[in-house]
Amino acid sequence: MVKIDINIGPIAWQGASSKPKIHLSAAAILRYLIGDDERTNDMIMFGVGGKDLMTTDKELYEALGSVAKYDTFKPTKLGKLFEMVDVYPYRDLTHSPKPVLTFEKVEEIRKEALKQHGAEPASGIRDKGGKSQPKARKS
Repeated sequence: MVKIDINIGPIAWQGASSKPKIHLSAAAILRYLIGDDERTNDMIMFGVGGKDLMTTDKELYEALGSVAKYDTFKPTKLGKLFEMVDVYPYRDLTHSPKPVLTFEKVEEIRKEALKQHGAEPASGIRDKGGKSQPKARKS
């Protein structure tokens, strides 16, 4: 299931970019880092035409904190994530501190990230208007 957040609000207003933003959640980041979901991999590896990928340090912290020692985590994917995705401070966007990552939150993120690919739209990637991204064609 893919959700896409399009945000042309305060970040674009500050001059970072006038392109629409696609917000990646912790579950989407975790799916990319340890999963094999082709759609998520392609979106982060190659970008999305005319849109910037973004996330917050909180989402990144939650995704990395949800990696289990038995997962196949590839550090090169993390490097590519930093290359392709703009990371904004959670505190600057929300004016509140990051919440503590709990075991319950880790389980919730892992459950969402590791869902089977049959659901539409894929979770964790959403537009700010609540619209879902069209399903990718299977090869």
